[in-house]
Amino acid sequence: MALSRLNARQLETFLAIADCGSIARAADRVCLTPSAVSQLLGELEREVGFRLFDRTTRRVSLTVTGADFLPAASAAMAQLYAAERSARNIRDRASGIVRVGAPLVLCAAALPDAIAAYRELHPNVTIRALDVEVERLVSSVAEAALDIALGPNQPLG
Repeated sequence: MALSRLNARQLETFLAIADCGSIARAADRVCLTPSAVSQLLGELEREVGFRLFDRTTRRVSLTVTGADFLPAASAAMAQLYAAERSARNIRDRASGIVRVGAPLVLCAAALPDAIAAYRELHPNVTIRALDVEVERLVSSVAEAALDIALGPNQPLG
């Protein structure tokens, strides 16, 4: 059995059929035609080497072997979804630590509300507010000691 030929679309389709009990309803869920869903199911059954469903004209039901395969397919898809979320968070910089430097007055007055609002949108990001003298803000970003600097509008020089 060439397990390396299993793919996420086949597993997603298998799980949708198992959950919906119908190829047509599963097709709606995965945004494919019923014909494409049947084809993916056939490919998956050929790859695993056994039938996953008993089919009638109106309904499909898991075979014993399909029911045995279901937990492994569910676990595999959960891991793929976790990897996808992780990649999206990395791409969108939606996780990690952001160091924000500002003079003490801004750190105390403006940043707490802004950090709270940002945390609502990005709960996996840690914001570290650092008290930095106005004269050191630009150089701290240039030296990569800070990711963002907030301060008064004044000439760089």
